[in-house]
Amino acid sequence: LFGATLTVEKVAILVFLSSIVNIFWFVPASHLQLIKKDVWAVPQTLWQSIYYAVLITTSYAYSRGDSIIIQKTLGSAALGWYSVAYRYLEGLSMIPTALAQNLFHEAAKEGAVTRQQLLRITALLFGLGFVSMAVVIGLAEFLTVTILGPAYAPATELVRMLAIVSFLFFCNAPLGAVVQSSRLLSAFVPWGIANTALNIALNIVFVPVYGVIAAAYIMIITELIGCAINLWFARKLYQKNTYVVA
Repeated sequence: LFGATLTVEKVAILVFLSSIVNIFWFVPASHLQLIKKDVWAVPQTLWQSIYYAVLITTSYAYSRGDSIIIQKTLGSAALGWYSVAYRYLEGLSMIPTALAQNLFHEAAKEGAVTRQQLLRITALLFGLGFVSMAVVIGLAEFLTVTILGPAYAPATELVRMLAIVSFLFFCNAPLGAVVQSSRLLSAFVPWGIANTALNIALNIVFVPVYGVIAAAYIMIITELIGCAINLWFARKLYQKNTYVVA
């Protein structure tokens, strides 16, 4: 509707307004009276959610820190190549992210997701992730040079590297959902912060020296570390039988 007059500020306002509409869509007027009764529980609920707030902030820093470092050290052209490759990664990650979000509330119920079920879900995501990785690696040149033009040829190798990252996303999603909905969350958060700090530190050190490809390699390394952390906590979770809501 705005057409040529559309600006970033107007987009932000529209997102804000649509979010308000979503709030009232999911919380109909018939439930507002119930919310009023529980208003004194809000501070306690917010305090109990602090770990999730930290995780979301950490996740944002993890996914955007490398782009900021590339922009500051290598310039806009390198950031453009990396951003193109990263968009494909974000697109692929929608599948494991959606599964993790739907699994989260079930995983928060004690005993709702057994060890065998988690293994089957992880195996399924492993297979889907492997297939998607293979497809993207095979189509990397088409997704960059053919679609976007020769100027984006440097992004081809980045797409292949980040396809490996997407595979690790698939493997990590169910493990992360189970761990982060358990009482081990408070113990898990420092490890997530440490892995994000490692990612940013490695980018600061190696991106200016080895270029934008270093950011892709670093993402693979820290995703592997994240997978190891999730596996360790998941194993600990089922061994100790502490699988209850956080």
